[in-house]
Amino acid sequence: MTVRIATMLKSCIIFLFSFYLVFSEKVLVYDEEKGILFIDKDSLNTKKKNREKKQSSKKSKSSIFSVQKKKSADQKDPDIHADRKKDPPELYFKSGIEYYKNEDYENSLKNFNYAYEKDVKPEYLLWIGKAYRQLNNLDQMFRIMKDIVKKYPESDVADDALFEMAFSYQKDNNYHEAIETYVRVIEQYPFGVSYSNGVKFIELAQKQIRIMRGEIKSALTLLGYTEDNLENGYSTFQKINNIPVTGKGDSETIRAIKKVYAEKLKEDESNKQTIYRFHNDLQWIFITGIFLFVIILVNLSFRIKINHYQEQLSMAKDLFSDLK
Repeated sequence: MTVRIATMLKSCIIFLFSFYLVFSEKVLVYDEEKGILFIDKDSLNTKKKNREKKQSSKKSKSSIFSVQKKKSADQKDPDIHADRKKDPPELYFKSGIEYYKNEDYENSLKNFNYAYEKDVKPEYLLWIGKAYRQLNNLDQMFRIMKDIVKKYPESDVADDALFEMAFSYQKDNNYHEAIETYVRVIEQYPFGVSYSNGVKFIELAQKQIRIMRGEIKSALTLLGYTEDNLENGYSTFQKINNIPVTGKGDSETIRAIKKVYAEKLKEDESNKQTIYRFHNDLQWIFITGIFLFVIILVNLSFRIKINHYQEQLSMAKDLFSDLK
C-alpha cells in the first residue's frame, strides 16, 4: 500500500513538473557554475538583448576612440595579441574565462583559440567548444567535444566533453541520443566531476535521464498511449502521427509529443474553465431561485395577513352596524 501511494505521488510530481514546463515556457540552460537550469524564456530573451546592447555599446565606444587607418589589399585584420607574444598561454586562457563570464563569447573564443595554438591542452579545447555552444555553432561544438573524447579519453575534461554533448542533445529534444550519451558518462566516468564547478556528473546525468523519461512517460500516458514500455509508446505514437517508426525518442518525435501534449493540456484547461463557469452559473441560478422563492413566500404571507385583517375589519364593521 505504501509503495503504491509513493508511486502515485511520484507520478503526480512528474505530471505537475511537465505541466509547469509546458505552461511557464521554461528553457533548458547549462550554467558552468550552477549546472543545468530551467529558466523563463522571457528572462532569457531579455538577458540576450541586454548582452547585445552591451556589446554594441562597447563596439561604438571603441570605434569613437580608435584611430581609423586605411588597409592595403594584402593587410590582415589586427591581431588582439600582436603586442603580447611573450605572454604565457595560461594568461589568455584566464582572459578567455573572464570574457566568457561576461558573456562576451566572441572574444572568449579568440583567447581560447590563441591559448590552444600555443599550448595544446584539452581543457583549452573544451572551452573553445563551450564558446561555440554559446554562439549557437553546434556543429563546431560537437566536432570539438568528439575530438576531446577520442584524443584525450583519460584527461580531466573528457567527461565534461561527453556531458556537453549529452546536454546539447537534450536541449535539441533528441532524448534518445541524450540518454545514451548520459549513460556513457555514467559508465565511462563514474567518478567524473565538472571541470567548472566540481559537480558529480553521475548524479546530474541520472537526474536528467529520470526527468526525460518521466516527462515523456507522463505525456504519453495522458495522451492515451499506455504501452508497457517507452519504446512501444514511441512506436505507437509515431505510427498514428505519420512519423518514421523507430521506437526511439528522436528530435522529431519528442517535439511532436510535446506539441500534442501542450495542446491536450490547453484543451483540458479550457474544458475545466467551461465546467467551472457552468457550475458557477448553476450556483447563481440556484441562489436566485431560492431568493425568488423566499420573496414569493413572504408575499403570500403578507397577502394572507392582509386578507385576515380585512376579514376582521369586515366583522368589526358588521358588529358596529348591529349596535346602531
